Amino acid sequence: MAVLMEALVALSLVVSGVLFVESFYRPALARPARLVWTLAFLFLAAELGADALRLHGFPAVTPHLFLDLLVFVATGAFLLAVRHPGWESLGGFLVPVLAALWIAGLVFPGRVPGAVPPALSGTWLAVHVVLAVTAYAAFLLAAAAGLMYLEKERELRNKEPRVFYYRLPALQESDRCSRRLVEAGMVLLTLAMAGGVYWARRVTGVYWAWTAKETWSLITWGVYAVYLAGRWRGLGGHRAAWLSLAAFLFVAVNFFGVNLAVHGWHNYVGSR
Repeated sequence: MAVLMEALVALSLVVSGVLFVESFYRPALARPARLVWTLAFLFLAAELGADALRLHGFPAVTPHLFLDLLVFVATGAFLLAVRHPGWESLGGFLVPVLAALWIAGLVFPGRVPGAVPPALSGTWLAVHVVLAVTAYAAFLLAAAAGLMYLEKERELRNKEPRVFYYRLPALQESDRCSRRLVEAGMVLLTLAMAGGVYWARRVTGVYWAWTAKETWSLITWGVYAVYLAGRWRGLGGHRAAWLSLAAFLFVAVNFFGVNLAVHGWHNYVGSR
């Protein structure tokens, strides 16, 4: 059953990604793209629900399951975004990335973890993970909005309006949306780190141990703090869009690089 569910998730993500990209050139495909994407959301919800029942607890205790939750949250956020005029085009930029992220997550061990240790259970851990996942999803959406800004600006600058010029939101709207998403993400990441400090004190006896994960999380927070400081000083346009894309690279390194290379509670893969 688990294999079948993974196959349904992968198929629906890939098909919807292809449909959203094609909908730039064939707008009639936008509706079936949304339908398949909704199915992907439901399949992800079912998969997470099955994981929660099997683990008798919160279904995001390994990097693989964390990535499942991240894609699920970003999927839900996108389903809300497409209800606003002009933001359906976000799917052509975001959905293929989410599909690639979910498929890349298959390289992580711990798809079916064994018994979950007490340290990886409880309300505080769930709060910490949900806040971190939602922050990462906000940063990903901000990067996608920045990419949309850069593409539309490029067509305007070259005085060659093509399909993206007519399908993407106005530059000011993309810029404003990216900023607000980063602001929301920073609030969530700050709360997640604070919750993580409290959880670490309960589990390890120390608030901050300067592990690779903690260090990279602090670096990521600092990068986005620089982004917001620039915004408050008037930074905008293509420079802000490039910075949002560059900042998300730190999120990617924090998740993929650190979790694959360093062992610890953040990359628990289950008992054998």
